[in-house]
Amino acid sequence: MSLRLRTRSGRAGLSCALGTTTLLVCLSSAGALAAPVDRAAASAARDESETDSETEADDELPALSPAVEVDRTVSRPFTQLRLVGLERTRRRTIERLLPRPMPTALTAIEIEEFERRVRNLAVFDKVTVQADDPELVVTVREKFTLIPSLEFSTGATAVDTYALVGATESNLLGTASTLAAFLSWEERGLNGTVQFYQHPYARGRWSVDLSAYLTTADFRFADGQTDPEAADTAWLRRQAGMDLLVNGPFSYEGPVRVTFGAFGVREWVSSAEVSRVPSTGFWIGAAVVVEVDKFTFHDLVPSGWRSTLELYPGVLLPSLEARPELAWTTTFAAPVWRQAVLMGRLKAAGVGGGNANHSVLLGSLEGVRGLPDAFFRNRTQAFFNLEFRQSVNVARRWALQGVVLLDTALHEPMDATGRSQPWRQAAAAGIGLRVVPLALAGFVLRLDLARPWSSPEPSQGWFGQLAFNQYF
Repeated sequence: MSLRLRTRSGRAGLSCALGTTTLLVCLSSAGALAAPVDRAAASAARDESETDSETEADDELPALSPAVEVDRTVSRPFTQLRLVGLERTRRRTIERLLPRPMPTALTAIEIEEFERRVRNLAVFDKVTVQADDPELVVTVREKFTLIPSLEFSTGATAVDTYALVGATESNLLGTASTLAAFLSWEERGLNGTVQFYQHPYARGRWSVDLSAYLTTADFRFADGQTDPEAADTAWLRRQAGMDLLVNGPFSYEGPVRVTFGAFGVREWVSSAEVSRVPSTGFWIGAAVVVEVDKFTFHDLVPSGWRSTLELYPGVLLPSLEARPELAWTTTFAAPVWRQAVLMGRLKAAGVGGGNANHSVLLGSLEGVRGLPDAFFRNRTQAFFNLEFRQSVNVARRWALQGVVLLDTALHEPMDATGRSQPWRQAAAAGIGLRVVPLALAGFVLRLDLARPWSSPEPSQGWFGQLAFNQYF
């Protein structure tokens, strides 16, 4: 029941929509005073990528005088906020990202955090925040945000393909809120989701996330977990429900967010081909999530890091079966040189065991490119994804990315009875190409070619994956 964004191409930031079907009520207190790991390098890389895609039309924007930094903790007075380039986004949406209403005095640290929050709305492909005394000037270029949702990622076999169709408005009524509806094929089953969520970066505002969804997952097992192609369907797990989250105001006092919640899941099994199926019923419990957020969104050269610890104590009724889960995820982005970034993701997760319906999943869609999908239902797993991305602007608001990639994983599979099997290893290395339309929110054309390896099997052939999103 890993806490994650419901859409694979979703914006940066915490969303408590759940990978399983849940009823979740969360209260979150948060803070985000975030300086990138290498602030100068990250800023330079972002500026270059945004400048390279400029045209003469962009030169009409007024030239601004940058702030002179003597002491980053000393406040400078500003009388008003001047916004350049807003089209559909409301002025109030940007104003509420400031630590205090104008007129006010701001430190260089607060201005940097304000710019990070504007970027993390993910509805602009260009953002600059500069001082033009006595004004603070924000210059943006908006993306198209009402677009058909089309996601696709090939799996190890045709039936393991991930596909999603729907529609997404990621700047609803100019508030940077998202309204979306999807139908998807994932884990060899049909899924449906309707979502509404507000961004969590506004000063002094409680944000709300709402989701309603239906999920289907195909469970397959083979002796020794070594022959995915020979594995037949054991049963279909179905879950249905909704989420309700309330996230507390995101203050400027620190980078830590703490979320508390409760969840409930209606779970049942159908199309069983085995004599004994796992217990099902109502799954209820609590959620505690702690996140440290120092990540700055950018289409080509993001920077910083984000780390999340998730704890879910729970119980399945009426069998009183314990269902605990613990997960830790860290994502980082380190700009290297001109429009180049090193991206990494480390994720470890585990469950109590004893019921294969309560497990963590590893495959090509999330984990190691080339592994069989909807097959490795694990009690414990850890995987690491590393990508070196070099971007080149090829036209106004269009870029290409060349990628070198490496995936590694260690996992402890379950059998159909929920018993742990011997630990396994997996890895993949390869290259990739991305086509990035900077004017579209949440869309990337991705082609990856990797050679996977999994123990105890021998090395496999090359694996190709076509998708409409970044891998992470």
